[in-house]
Amino acid sequence: MSELGDLLAAEAKRHEPGQAPAFDEVVRKRRNRDRRHLAVVGAVVAVALGATAGPTLWGQKQQPAGAARAVVTGTLLMVGGPMPGYSRGTAGTVWFDAADGTTTSTTSAADGRFSIRLTPGRYVATGAPVNSGAPWCRADEPVVVPPEGLHDVRVLCQMR
Repeated sequence: MSELGDLLAAEAKRHEPGQAPAFDEVVRKRRNRDRRHLAVVGAVVAVALGATAGPTLWGQKQQPAGAARAVVTGTLLMVGGPMPGYSRGTAGTVWFDAADGTTTSTTSAADGRFSIRLTPGRYVATGAPVNSGAPWCRADEPVVVPPEGLHDVRVLCQMR
């Protein structure tokens, strides 16, 4: 039986690590690893904060404050429904998305009328009635704002 015991002892000895690192070496390696992880987390946070600097609720950039603005007025309308159909203004939010990714928003009054100052350019206008969630209303075509402003923009919410 001693041969079996010797064989097991030799096998156990063979599987032992050659030399365990000193405790201070283990601590130094762990601190270095923790610093690397902290640096990675810091970089991710910095990128995330940089990507969201100045966004609106929807994640787009705001228009620069010093840009020349033109007045745009219009109405957020509920349209359609069963025959004969109807058209009435509604309170809600209207967003104007520019090609460069900036978004400017305004709220409409109970009768649907809104007014907003925008930098002249081309926009996609969308909207949502109060308490409806995501935008589901839109203007029929892109809104082109000239330097002198624009009136009677209609943002339509189709009813079924």
